[in-house]
Amino acid sequence: MSGKKYSKWQYKTDKMTRVTESATKIITASVWSIACVAIFYFIYRSIEKLAGKDTFADINVDWSVVTKAEVIAEIIKKSVGCGDLNPFLYWSILAMSLLILIGSLFYGAGQRKLRKDNISRLEGHIKFLESKIDPQRSTSSLRNDGETNPRDE
Repeated sequence: MSGKKYSKWQYKTDKMTRVTESATKIITASVWSIACVAIFYFIYRSIEKLAGKDTFADINVDWSVVTKAEVIAEIIKKSVGCGDLNPFLYWSILAMSLLILIGSLFYGAGQRKLRKDNISRLEGHIKFLESKIDPQRSTSSLRNDGETNPRDE
């Protein structure tokens, strides 16, 4: 049990944080819902235009992963619409894509560490508050960083 005392300011800050998090979750869910509805609406509208008409469509989808730089360069060449672009441009786009990928991975790892650190920081306070509400409450046997106990896996 944690013997820390929390000031009024910390309680107000915690309350404001919870309110902000709740509002953020609501806004995020709303944006995702609107995006899904919009996607299905535009799919519906594109299919509606073809209703009752004789159509012929040859749709070819390749789900394989492209790993060769030449193939990526050819795709970029076709999408840009110009076949005689400088190879430096292709390699630049490939390098930028890799930099964005690596940056995203580091960002995700940093956010994961921040989340674990925050859980570890709040762990004692949460146990203290839970014991105030219910002194007979047992532990969930999670580790201090919020991860599942290895014995439970």
